[in-house]
Amino acid sequence: MRSAAVNAGIPNEYLTIALETEAASIYSQYLKFAKGDTSSPTLDVLKPGTKYMMVDLGGDTADVTVHQKCDDNTMEEVLLATVGPWGGNSVDDQFMKFLIESLGKWVFEDFKRKHMKDYVDIKRCFEAKKRSFKVEPGGVIRMSMPQTIRKKFDEVKSFQEAIEKNEMLKCVKCSTGKLIMDNCLFGSFFKKSIDGIVKHIDEILQAPEAKGVKIIFIVGGFSECLHVQDSIKKHFGQVSVIVPENAALAVLKGITCNLMFCQL
Repeated sequence: MRSAAVNAGIPNEYLTIALETEAASIYSQYLKFAKGDTSSPTLDVLKPGTKYMMVDLGGDTADVTVHQKCDDNTMEEVLLATVGPWGGNSVDDQFMKFLIESLGKWVFEDFKRKHMKDYVDIKRCFEAKKRSFKVEPGGVIRMSMPQTIRKKFDEVKSFQEAIEKNEMLKCVKCSTGKLIMDNCLFGSFFKKSIDGIVKHIDEILQAPEAKGVKIIFIVGGFSECLHVQDSIKKHFGQVSVIVPENAALAVLKGITCNLMFCQL
């Protein structure tokens, strides 16, 4: 990787290569406070020797590692980063699987091929709902559905017929161009991903190198999903779970912070 960068014209003396979790850790050291919780501990007030976990939740993967604050205010990686396929895209995949099962694979693929803009609009709408979703008893999620996909559905079977034949669709109805889903159904799209993340963090906390970890930082775009935050905080109530401001940009901001301090 370094050779490729040098060959691309970047002088070797100006080149620093770091893992994404390392960059996010650097950013976290300069936070004033955690988002929505001014009482949360931050790395600039932690004592040397303190261990903390960095969980970088991106689109494709979840990267987890354990760092320790050193006497000179730098950080040391005490547990190598591990990666699992539990990023935000896995939630999208579950939602798309639901649409395919509702329409039929060949019908959905035909819709996607002929109406790519509407397909992208559905994904954007789902992304917005995914970030703001929180489990609330009796709650529902309303998503606008393009007319093209509603027409495509009607070409195959009526919505009522689908409900009668599919147990999952009993939690769904269509009204005034919107798909209305029960909170439990929408939350089920997250289950595979959240279960994987929680299980992996649990396993790492059992490692000897992770003994004494009392703080978990979660960063990356997927970390901004409220349901993901709530699930991790609920499961790991014995530790402080912190979501930094601008968590989706933690890696980029960490690199920027490092460059600024290197120039001082």
